[in-house]
Amino acid sequence: MRVSGTTARVLTVAGGLLLAGTLPAAPARADGSLKVDLVSATGTGCARDAVSMTPDFQQTRFAIKGLQANAASPAVTCVLTLDLTAPKKRRYTVSAATIGGRRVVEAGSTGVARGLAGHEKDRVEFSQAITGGTGAWIKSADLEQRSSGCARTYRYTVDLGLKLDPAKGGDSFTVEDLGLKYLLEDC
Repeated sequence: MRVSGTTARVLTVAGGLLLAGTLPAAPARADGSLKVDLVSATGTGCARDAVSMTPDFQQTRFAIKGLQANAASPAVTCVLTLDLTAPKKRRYTVSAATIGGRRVVEAGSTGVARGLAGHEKDRVEFSQAITGGTGAWIKSADLEQRSSGCARTYRYTVDLGLKLDPAKGGDSFTVEDLGLKYLLEDC
């Protein structure tokens, strides 16, 4: 087969670019994950700059700094307001929430960590009693909260509250991590 001079030059340049690795990459395909935007973080125990998000496979994790009930602040709150958006032609179900942290309860205090999560009309409350001891704690709640439309944005709220009663000595408990697990389905 004969190749014209122009075609040969084009093939040579294209081949050189391929070998050099300088061709622009193809646009990345959407990974099909849920888009989560932190609208606000308010309350007595947290601020927006104290909350960071990390997407993971079928979940979003939130690290929360400084959310702790102790003798100086026996009751604290943190309200996360989120916008959740499913990918094009899909809708989401928030299937579960997990909250976890650490406790140092040796002076006789007891406490409770409470969560209230959901869209405006389908919020679910869950709680974890905090008793004596030192170490990690975690609470998981099944939610099954579905978006009603496809590829639309919905407002979602997670309201966390910690209460230590009575607050004694060096007793404290902390929320360090919040996770929202989700599933996506075609419309």
